[in-house]
Amino acid sequence: MTFSRSRAFVYVRVNDGSVALTALSGLLRRWDFVRKDVVLDDYQALSGHEVRALYRRDPAANEQWTTLAIEDLQNAMEIAYGLSKSMGDVPVIVSRAYQYGDWELKGYLGEECVLKVGDDPDHELAWVGPKLTTERIPKVVEKLGVDAALSVFLQEALGGHCRPDMFANALNLPSMRQGFSEIHGQSLPQWTFASWVHESSRYAA
Repeated sequence: MTFSRSRAFVYVRVNDGSVALTALSGLLRRWDFVRKDVVLDDYQALSGHEVRALYRRDPAANEQWTTLAIEDLQNAMEIAYGLSKSMGDVPVIVSRAYQYGDWELKGYLGEECVLKVGDDPDHELAWVGPKLTTERIPKVVEKLGVDAALSVFLQEALGGHCRPDMFANALNLPSMRQGFSEIHGQSLPQWTFASWVHESSRYAA
């Protein structure tokens, strides 16, 4: 399965999405970004040196994860891992799908990478991410605090049968068929825009 555009989602296991955004604000503040939800007409992808933007979707009654549809695909793993380290015992998962069909999935708990599917080079880590094996699946499920539905998906992933929406369905998450650009263009009501502006950006004034 391919998508019209590449996209990346970060999932944080909190019921209140503002908790995730507060942690993200602390992370981005290290690089002189401050929270400022700017109005960008006819939004175009901006240099990451100016604005970091995402759309947030809080969990519904039958869900457990706040979803962040992020614009910054290049640094998706670094963002997710930074959030995980700052939030301690809160599981964080990142899913990145490319237009040409490749897909990467990683899960973190604190400073530990507990799940890796795909060929991401682990630039955010100081080591190589753990290879998924049958023996590791129970540990992954336990550390991420998810139910048996993920076990079934991970077994499929070991056989090479894994797709972004298969993962999303396993955890009752929003489909990745609509990424940041599509959500922005359609102004979908269940998603809330958030952005952080660099102190040197023209949008900081």
